[in-house]
Amino acid sequence: MVDGDDTFGYGAWSSLSEQSFERVVDLWTDPARVHEDPYFGWLSNRLPGYPDTLNLPLDVITAELDLRPAFVLHDGEHPIIAAQRQGITVARARELVERDLHPS
Repeated sequence: MVDGDDTFGYGAWSSLSEQSFERVVDLWTDPARVHEDPYFGWLSNRLPGYPDTLNLPLDVITAELDLRPAFVLHDGEHPIIAAQRQGITVARARELVERDLHPS
């Protein structure tokens, strides 16, 4: 976060083409997967606290075996893209969490 040492993230899903999905599955237990080029995908969630995020284009980047792949949103005007690039404040993270804990 921009004003703290913690990180904030979502557990989200992405679509992949059939070919990319098969490649990811084939390499899932291979440590060399960290050397793969990013895979193109579409964000497959509506994340709370932001305008509709469904189907935002992104890159799926495979990481070490004990880590989930990372999603890097493509450039654009959506507020969640700015949040990913610039970070959010602790107050904003608290707002997002409290929104889930105390839905209206």
